[in-house]
Amino acid sequence: MNERWSKLQGQSAEIRKRLEANAEEWAALVASIEELLTWIEERDLELSTKHPVGEDHIKVKMQLDDHKKFKDDLNQKKPLVDKTLQTGKLYVYDQPESIAVSKVGEDNTEQLAADAAKKMVETLREKESKLEEKWNGLNNRSQEWQKKLEFVHPKMLAFHQVLDALSSKITDAEALRARWPAVGELIVQSLPHNTDELKSFQQKLTPLHNDVDQLASHVDQLSNVNVVLSAASIEKYNDLKQRLKNLVRPPRPGPVSSKRK
Repeated sequence: MNERWSKLQGQSAEIRKRLEANAEEWAALVASIEELLTWIEERDLELSTKHPVGEDHIKVKMQLDDHKKFKDDLNQKKPLVDKTLQTGKLYVYDQPESIAVSKVGEDNTEQLAADAAKKMVETLREKESKLEEKWNGLNNRSQEWQKKLEFVHPKMLAFHQVLDALSSKITDAEALRARWPAVGELIVQSLPHNTDELKSFQQKLTPLHNDVDQLASHVDQLSNVNVVLSAASIEKYNDLKQRLKNLVRPPRPGPVSSKRK
């Protein structure tokens, strides 16, 4: 028992000497860890303010560019974090989980020194572990945000490209239909030609229906990752769907003239 106690006392004395000899280095290391933890907390808060994903492809592109700068900041800080973690691990690597304290009645100075040594090691071990956890967490959240933006941007861009193209196509189709004669102005002799023209027009509308289906697919995919389109985009999307329905409706029946023109 006395041999074991002497061994523990020897470990305590050795650690105490090491702490006293490197007190400034230990204090500087702890201060560096605390400074890094503050920096990580600030970046974590900054990252949370970047949510949610933008409502159109222009905003999402801006978020991608902005997050590139954010990642550059992390990459610049990485060498310091790695060095600090490595130094912290080296300091506590060979330290025992607990340090012996003196028996009651023995030198109180030795007991206080042992307690101080124990507290210093535990503090450094705790802060080093916390720094590693917080740093890894920040990087993981940054990567998740990057992946989400990279997933959303091409789909958002495709949605607006199809939306703009469909708007142009529907406008052209509406102009073409507006040139048709009113039902009451049709003559019997021109009905075959008018019927063929109507069939041809309806065939031209098929790609427009495909565009609407493609838009609906993009909306669903964005909705599945909790991305909401802007009110203006949704309004334009619904307006184009309604206008396409109006184009599909056949002309109203009416009297057909038998006169030749």
